[in-house]
Amino acid sequence: EAYSRLYTLYGEELNNPMIHPFLSEELLTLKELSKRPAITLRSFFDSSFRLNNFEVFKSTVNLKKRLTYSICNKAYINDFNRIRVPELNLYSFNLEEYLNNLRTLSCYLKSNRIGRKYLEYDLGPEEIVSEIMIFTNYQIAEFLEDHKITSMFRSHGFRSQSCNERAEYSVRNFGHKGLQVSSYSHFTSPIRRYGDLVLGRIVGSFLDETANPYSQEEVLNLCSFINSAADEISYQNSFE
Repeated sequence: EAYSRLYTLYGEELNNPMIHPFLSEELLTLKELSKRPAITLRSFFDSSFRLNNFEVFKSTVNLKKRLTYSICNKAYINDFNRIRVPELNLYSFNLEEYLNNLRTLSCYLKSNRIGRKYLEYDLGPEEIVSEIMIFTNYQIAEFLEDHKITSMFRSHGFRSQSCNERAEYSVRNFGHKGLQVSSYSHFTSPIRRYGDLVLGRIVGSFLDETANPYSQEEVLNLCSFINSAADEISYQNSFE
């Protein structure tokens, strides 16, 4: 079913999920007081938010309480006004400190990636999450390269110098000109993108020290199939 759809398509009134809603909205998605298997990228930064090292491993997410964009946005807005947010006290850790560090890290990552200075008030909660996801997809691509794992990458700008060129899947890592990163993959959204689902299987098998579930030829065929299908459907993240 996921292979036949390839993406979750979002409409104004209805969505067309890549996989059955019982899986994508119940069994696989993060819900309060639930545990979900995951693959974690853990990165280590110095006091100036420069990356020292990272590791990739299998894990279990134990979600005790959801953290919504609404709460984050309220926390950031009130932080600039020096107003306390009562909702932050509902969490079992210092959420205010965590959010401030996450915002500072995201600003550094985007500044470093784009090549110009971004300040803390430049990024809202959605942009902060987007920046962390871009960083994760970049690091996973680096991980694949470092370990010479047969896989698919998300490449842009290698066929021409045009910024309007569509990003596409490839078996070689050409980098992503639009996002201004030297390596890129689709890894962070396995529920809504088939490429991410494939990559999760590949990384998972490597971590388990088992055979890659896809041969070089199969990955090449998958890249061609998804790229061709993307030309026929309207997909909101085709550039990424």
